[in-house]
Amino acid sequence: MLAAFFFLMGTGSAVHTLWAAKGLAVKHCAEQAGPCGELLSTSVQYWTVAYDMSAVAGYFGAGILFFMIIFGVTSYPRWMVLTNLGVLALCYPTVLLIPSPLGAIVAGGFTNLTIAVFFLTSTLVTWRKIPSHSGGVANPSAITAYDKQVS
Repeated sequence: MLAAFFFLMGTGSAVHTLWAAKGLAVKHCAEQAGPCGELLSTSVQYWTVAYDMSAVAGYFGAGILFFMIIFGVTSYPRWMVLTNLGVLALCYPTVLLIPSPLGAIVAGGFTNLTIAVFFLTSTLVTWRKIPSHSGGVANPSAITAYDKQVS
């Protein structure tokens, strides 16, 4: 699962990087033939390959995480499956019902919003205060003592 999400982040970075090339090609080559039209076609193809690679990795990782949460293998409570990237992706058709101009913003950034919701919820659920020395660096013995107190 971690490897799938790691791959998702790497290919997702490529998708965001390729947005610039795709956008420039659309802006300058949309109605032109010849080399410029080929540039547009090629940049769209590169973007699509990178997007599909990140989607496959993301859904694979989300699927593994879904079952890990359901079977109690993680520290997440079971309700966290509702914030799973794959489960949130199922909500996309309802996003299309949001009226303009908000609907365009939410639909356009939906994938990034689902990732943000998942990681924000994940951080809030797993966050706990750990005693630390000055400077904010946690003392391992204090963490062990804290874990024994909480248990």
